[in-house]
Amino acid sequence: MQFYVISGGPGTGKTKLLGELEKNLDYIGGIDYFILKEAARNVAGSDPRFVGKSIKEINMSYFQPAVFEHQKRDLEIMKNKLSFDIVFSERSFGDTLAYMKIYEIPIHRKHIGYFRNNEFSKVFILDYPKKYKQDELRQESKEEARIIHEEIIKVYNQFEFKPIFVPLFSDIEKDSLEKRSGFILNQIGIFKN
Repeated sequence: MQFYVISGGPGTGKTKLLGELEKNLDYIGGIDYFILKEAARNVAGSDPRFVGKSIKEINMSYFQPAVFEHQKRDLEIMKNKLSFDIVFSERSFGDTLAYMKIYEIPIHRKHIGYFRNNEFSKVFILDYPKKYKQDELRQESKEEARIIHEEIIKVYNQFEFKPIFVPLFSDIEKDSLEKRSGFILNQIGIFKN
């Protein structure tokens, strides 16, 4: 299984890009793939401690470790119970460790060990957009979002994952999505027809 991480700070376009990748992979056909949605949104929407709360109301010292455990469980399922050719993950452990550092949450050796011991085929970090939109979970200011983005880059570099940076390509969102998707598919050896 090839496991690819799509990363970047809040508002970099990860969710929309994964939708475009899914559309292109369906069009190409013959590839058994899975899109692993962002764990933070799953935890925020399912864990009773966080349901219905904005990011400003959530206690991060409980939330971020819960996100890490959710990511860990998802990865174990992907590796041991399911068989796909390709998995695209919206964020991963490096993102969660970056958030833990920002919120000054203790990072235990088990977190670092687990992160180090799981190889990802490639980590893609989306370049930061000119426009930034908040939503119910994404409440950070544009400056806070940029700080998170930079910390994510630092964490993946610190652990020597050598991220590949995915440029915007265009100010037109649809055009940029198509080019970003094509860029990633080229990087992993799948060429869009």
